[in-house]
Amino acid sequence: MNPPAKSSLLRYDVDANDPVNIQFTSGTTGRPKAATLSHLNILNNAYVIGNKCRYTLNDNIAIPVPFYHCFGMIMGTLAALVRGGSITIVCEGFDPLKTLNAINKYKCTSLYGVPTMFIEYIRHYEQNPSHFDISHLRTGIVAGAVCSEALMTKILNVLKIRDITNCYGMT
Repeated sequence: MNPPAKSSLLRYDVDANDPVNIQFTSGTTGRPKAATLSHLNILNNAYVIGNKCRYTLNDNIAIPVPFYHCFGMIMGTLAALVRGGSITIVCEGFDPLKTLNAINKYKCTSLYGVPTMFIEYIRHYEQNPSHFDISHLRTGIVAGAVCSEALMTKILNVLKIRDITNCYGMT
């Protein structure tokens, strides 16, 4: 059997600036749009986020945010990949109790969410703090909307996430 003929449309050389995906953005800093990102864009973003969060082989990121968005795909999955960490996929949709249980069960060291998600994590944790061991959480990212000073204070004091990062416009 002969191999298929090479098409003149196929490219075998890939440049770091070539587009690799069209990423959905929720419009935090403006109107929602699709952003065309290059290989360099997404790998650099993942690398910088991984450095900021100081991810290592020992880290496990709880990612209850969508993978079709920059937050889950690049800042979550790829940030873990470029730093050697792992991820925990919590469930198909957001569920604060399942997220807290996953943090507890898989000893997640990092937690992601938008401000309203963190409000729910805190609310459920405060209702039954002895049910969840979240002591291994050391870092995380709150993004997608403005995080108030009051909420950031609760994240620090209730969830004890000392190295929480507030990100925006990362697409």
